[in-house]
Amino acid sequence: MSTPRSTCACCAPRWPRSPAPTRCADPTVEGAAAILTGRFGPPVNRWVFAEPSRLRPLAERAVAWDRATPHEYDHRWVNLHGTGAFGAGDGQLSVPADEWDAIAERVRVEYLDGVDEVLRELPGPAR
Repeated sequence: MSTPRSTCACCAPRWPRSPAPTRCADPTVEGAAAILTGRFGPPVNRWVFAEPSRLRPLAERAVAWDRATPHEYDHRWVNLHGTGAFGAGDGQLSVPADEWDAIAERVRVEYLDGVDEVLRELPGPAR
């Protein structure tokens, strides 16, 4: 089975808008997420689309895990992949910390919406 057109390389709609890049104030870091997606996405896609009915339950579990698990890592790794790290821009590399929880929730909602979009595009009873 081929992968639906709207899927990105990581399990369905990208988690490109993952919390680390979306916490970054520098829009040029999106390339870092794309590199990771390109590296790890194809094998994930092959596995999940071999049996598409598992996509939504797995996505829901991933989102539940993400909500329950503290983001205790240094998200600033991604800041070093944008032009802002080299002096371009206004010098602010991350969005204010008080916005992070809302950003993370927006990413989760967008991800699940994207999963639903992918499932609608699949032929047959994939849901």
